[in-house]
Amino acid sequence: MTRATVAPLLTVPRITRWSEEEYDNSLTFRTGAGGRPAGIAYPTELPSDRVNGVLILRCTGKTAGVPLWSSPHPGRQHHLMLHLRCRVCGGPADRTNDGHLWLLPLPTTPGGRPLTLEDSWPEGTAVEHPPVCAPHALSSPTHCRALNGALLVRARTATLWGFAGLKFLSDPSDPDGPGPVRGHFATGDPDLPWVLATHLLRTLTNCTPLTEQELRAELAGCGAPT
Repeated sequence: MTRATVAPLLTVPRITRWSEEEYDNSLTFRTGAGGRPAGIAYPTELPSDRVNGVLILRCTGKTAGVPLWSSPHPGRQHHLMLHLRCRVCGGPADRTNDGHLWLLPLPTTPGGRPLTLEDSWPEGTAVEHPPVCAPHALSSPTHCRALNGALLVRARTATLWGFAGLKFLSDPSDPDGPGPVRGHFATGDPDLPWVLATHLLRTLTNCTPLTEQELRAELAGCGAPT
């Protein structure tokens, strides 16, 4: 069991990008056999620029300025999701015998209208939101309107599925070339060398929804303040 009992006094979630953290658009081709283009790359890459060989959208600049609430930092999102850390504080996500704890906003259309979901949702769904610790699962909806009505759920398994991002169809440095295409790309997809990833995705299975009251009761049972 992994459990935090008190939420640190944080105003900005760890996953949030700041205004001085600008996207790095200095992309180029990397070449393969015979000098043919074999994917996209940054001219000077660090080991942290790729996850499982996939290029992650890089941000430059300091963690300063104003928070961009609806804009996750791609590098931090990948780190939190890869290591199952709380997306608010960066500490270990809550975990019991029923699995890691997730707080999932209900999906909407691009216009913001709620989607009709299967009763089993999010079972088998690939999600982009990293898990949370219990205190921040309880406090986050009061600070973020996007989480009003969000579903609390535990998932015993959260398998790495793949990436969300932009697939480049031509030289990324060519301003006259066709723009990239946004999509989801499963692990092993042959297009991944051409993808600039913005999110790491996990598929949740063996899910158990729970209410705020049930989570508070769990915390009370281990002597934590609620």
